Amino acid sequence: MSPKVTKVLKGFHALTDAERAELIVEINKYQQGNTVIREALRSDISESVRKSQASVNFGPAPGGCPCCGR
Repeated sequence: MSPKVTKVLKGFHALTDAERAELIVEINKYQQGNTVIREALRSDISESVRKSQASVNFGPAPGGCPCCGR
């Protein structure tokens, strides 16, 4: 398994059942969509990440990141 897949799976396991269900719905939309839908979803994700990073504290966290373990 690639290191990227391992990181994503580690983050997936850290989600609640409701968060996992939401993620699966979004992945299915992406997988079943055409090029236009996939590009729109990528843009939405990029915007969400940009907004969330504006308020994220990147200081040392106890226990590290649940996705990558750092």
